[in-house]
Amino acid sequence: MRKLLLFTALVVLTTRAFCREKVINFECGDVDAGKSATYNETYPINSRFAAKVIVSITATNTGSKKSPSCKVSWSVSISNAHGEIHSAIHHSEEPDESIFGSGSPVLSADGTKLLVPFWTAEGDYTGYRAAVYDFTSQQALVRIIADRITRDLPSCDYYTVVEGIRNDGNVIIHVPKSIYVDEGCEDQGQWLLNMKTNRLTRLKRKHAIPKKSSH
Repeated sequence: MRKLLLFTALVVLTTRAFCREKVINFECGDVDAGKSATYNETYPINSRFAAKVIVSITATNTGSKKSPSCKVSWSVSISNAHGEIHSAIHHSEEPDESIFGSGSPVLSADGTKLLVPFWTAEGDYTGYRAAVYDFTSQQALVRIIADRITRDLPSCDYYTVVEGIRNDGNVIIHVPKSIYVDEGCEDQGQWLLNMKTNRLTRLKRKHAIPKKSSH
């Protein structure tokens, strides 16, 4: 699982503004056929809106022991200083990938937006989802990033890094220099994911120009 190991190694790079990184990471095959399993992690945060963020992933193996297939649900709940908890984000899929996880929450600079990166992985592939919660409007959005940027770049086995969230709720993504190619395949710069429109825009053009600038 080269890319899965890469994901773990990149945690420090991808979460500079995050609280101390704790990653949920498990495989569909870890869940018995016909059964469900839930994995939880709690993160203290420095926010005037919340004291803790609770991330839960529930996987239900609808396949067999030899051929597992999971329906996956990611949930994010918010706990205030009094211990009161309310649901903030919920997202469900039946992904093709067999490995699931999430990274640590990160706040926007003004503290009004919360980003939690959900992901799935298989072999050398890791596909992210950006899950964003607005504390002021109490609204949530989840957008799939996956290979929407890298599929239009040169064939360099690029990967995406979810770097952070702006005060307007939009997400910054970085495509660094490929670690799999010794020459060429340079850093492709930062991209902006507009969470309302689901549009991807290149913020800083470097080196190769992709075929498309948005999807």
